[in-house]
Amino acid sequence: MRRIFVCAMLAGALSCSDPFGPGIRSSVTFTYTGPVAGSFSASGGAPGFAAPGTSWVVGYVEEGALRMAGFSPRSGGLVGMAMLHVGRTTPGAESIDPECNPYDGAACSEMMLSLGFNQNGDSDDPFCYLTSGLVVLTQISGSRAKGTFSGTGHCSTWTDEPSPAFSVSNGAFDVALSAPRG
Repeated sequence: MRRIFVCAMLAGALSCSDPFGPGIRSSVTFTYTGPVAGSFSASGGAPGFAAPGTSWVVGYVEEGALRMAGFSPRSGGLVGMAMLHVGRTTPGAESIDPECNPYDGAACSEMMLSLGFNQNGDSDDPFCYLTSGLVVLTQISGSRAKGTFSGTGHCSTWTDEPSPAFSVSNGAFDVALSAPRG
């Protein structure tokens, strides 16, 4: 299910039009713990889709929900990818839903992280996702969304091993919004 979310989110992000002009920036940052621990930070627009090794963030509203993705270069030519789906388009708080499938029309919220994507979109690293937590959309307009998020969850190890715990704290986003192409 999580791979379907990733593929659908990437397809949506890659089909966005380009509203990013000079000085229009987006960012997503947070601290995470789990099988690995650290800080995630991505910033910048995605004009014409940036070259490999470039950090960028894209956000858009579709089907009554805010969707965003942040990409940040890592060592060895890998890319860290964080995706956040917020089941609302007005200011307010939304609980993370462990059963969320944002592509079945559900108004739900979900957050996912993978730190080891290669240029082909493959990853052997675990996908980590929140199963509880809160997303607060503090501001949204036709061109920008801002908010915070945090929570706890698990990481998929692609084996039969128990899923290690995962948590996110100090999450913040400030994203210029694009219109998805229809």
